[in-house]
Amino acid sequence: MFTAFLVIGALSAALVKLVQKTSLVIASLSTEMLTLTSTGLVFAMMWVTFELGISMELGCFLAGSIISAGGESLAEKVETLATPIKDFLSSIFFTAVGLHVFPSFVLVELGLLALATVLVVSFKFGISFLLMKLSLPKLSRKYSSIIAAGLSQVSEFSFVLSSRARHLQLISREVYLLILSVSTLSLMMAPFLWKLVLVTERPKLRRSTSVSTNPDI
Repeated sequence: MFTAFLVIGALSAALVKLVQKTSLVIASLSTEMLTLTSTGLVFAMMWVTFELGISMELGCFLAGSIISAGGESLAEKVETLATPIKDFLSSIFFTAVGLHVFPSFVLVELGLLALATVLVVSFKFGISFLLMKLSLPKLSRKYSSIIAAGLSQVSEFSFVLSSRARHLQLISREVYLLILSVSTLSLMMAPFLWKLVLVTERPKLRRSTSVSTNPDI
């Protein structure tokens, strides 16, 4: 048992050194080579995790961790260079998701979907609001509802998780469509909730700001 821990520790230390050296090499490249190397690293890590039977999304996460190990400046530079690629892939991603949301299913199950969406959004809003109230400094707690509104929709990562679960036959097709539909409806609902919270909270924020700037009033 002790030997196993030693082996794991040695492998972890070697991996950390390899990641640091890799990030330093990436940081020294030109703009063109940096874009090519970063993109190649992402696809390489996706291939490795796929061959290991692990989610390819984890490979993308590991590639990002390797790049960020080179420092904040390198991470920001890669993020700036990868923005056009990210926007292009995002458009393909959401288009592919939209192809799995059937209007007929939404119309037939509209009542259930609306109820589920309201419950999920309300639950996430309440939990986020409570956490913001407990974790934020006192002067920043007035923004709790605004932050909670931004976190209330279902994350896009739910599409990835539900797709993986469907691929592994852990959920039925109906449950898969239900998750996709609720996630999509919550994303569509998010801008309206955001504007509603802003309209409600803006007068309070203005009053609190005027009081803080004029304490004698």
